[in-house]
Amino acid sequence: MKSKQFFTIFAIPKPFDGFIDIIQRNAIKSWTLLEPKPEIILFGNEAGVADIAEEFHLRHEPYVACNPCGTPLLDYVFKTAQQKATNDRLAYLNADIIIMNDFLSAITAVENHLNNYLLIGQRYNIRINELIDFNKNQWKDLLKTQVFEKGELYAWTGMDYFVFPKGLVREIPSFTVGRAGWDSWVVWNALSRGIDVVDVTASVLAIHQKHDYAHLERGHEDVFTGAEAKENYRLAHEQFRSIKDANWLFISNKLIHRPSESLGNIPKLYAAWNDNVYINRNLTHVLHPLSIQKVALVGTGANAIRLFQDLQREKIDVVTFLDSNVSLHDKKIEDAPINAFAWIEKNKREVDAVLLSIEGKHDLCIKDIIRELIEGEPLFIFSWKDLLAMQEGNRIVHCLPQQQLSLCDSKG
Repeated sequence: MKSKQFFTIFAIPKPFDGFIDIIQRNAIKSWTLLEPKPEIILFGNEAGVADIAEEFHLRHEPYVACNPCGTPLLDYVFKTAQQKATNDRLAYLNADIIIMNDFLSAITAVENHLNNYLLIGQRYNIRINELIDFNKNQWKDLLKTQVFEKGELYAWTGMDYFVFPKGLVREIPSFTVGRAGWDSWVVWNALSRGIDVVDVTASVLAIHQKHDYAHLERGHEDVFTGAEAKENYRLAHEQFRSIKDANWLFISNKLIHRPSESLGNIPKLYAAWNDNVYINRNLTHVLHPLSIQKVALVGTGANAIRLFQDLQREKIDVVTFLDSNVSLHDKKIEDAPINAFAWIEKNKREVDAVLLSIEGKHDLCIKDIIRELIEGEPLFIFSWKDLLAMQEGNRIVHCLPQQQLSLCDSKG
């Protein structure tokens, strides 16, 4: 008797035509390479769907209920997927999302502690113009490097995957797929029913392959303001939530329970790290799940400018105190920290974090001075090694206060 697979992925692909054919093949192929391999169900009878299902040995459900415009309806798809899946856990993915085994690791770890959960996360946008050579042993490393160098972390409102136990997503309205509103309603519905919503952004690299919207009459605008989008809004009754509203975070193999009010009550973060090692994107990958939105950056040298650009790319508001060598300000090296001291002492409550990137031997001295300036504020100190370890999954933000955040060791 054939044993059950780990979980079931279901999706509603667009027609496999032109560039969309390339990115959907890349995504679906990545799903088939997960270990253990999941059950995969493709819905719809668009051009090429049956052929891809046969080529990759996937299940195919050609019939799908549609609206008058011929666009698939999600209530039918979610209901049917849960009825026909042979596994107890399911994942809805948009058909252009590439995932790797960290996706499975997150599911396993969350299930060690939570019974009813909805697992969501942000995605990285990147342009991929050709079929990925999955026969290369290094395809994962090459793709990760490309994402970390050129990818953009999309907003909290964009949700491209949902993982949940069978039977959890029910009574969903007749939303139209590929139009705005429905994903935010799913999060709202779960929270309103007391279901644990887990943000796994910091632990799961979900890669969205950028594309145009030529299949829509007005392009990308129709996703948000077209007639089908407006119908989604009407069905949702303005009941929307985003990834930012998740009541759990999964970071570095740990579950962190957010305070019920919001992440705004998490103590501010004070981070300092050695400038000899530049952590490409690791810092912002940690800051985003903690709702760090505005930072004061005190830095000297080339690494400071790279960090500044990284923070800007992640849409984190930055107040900068940088030396003249980085071509952003006309301050001298010795003036940058001094100007920062005065500003931080006066405006320390206006930022969520103070970040140091100081070349040479002065970083510890400057850190001590800033620590005195922020005395009485609930700030915490991280070395760059702490941040790197967090990103690599070795340990969590161990110094966050237990009275505000409860930490759960993962067994997975």
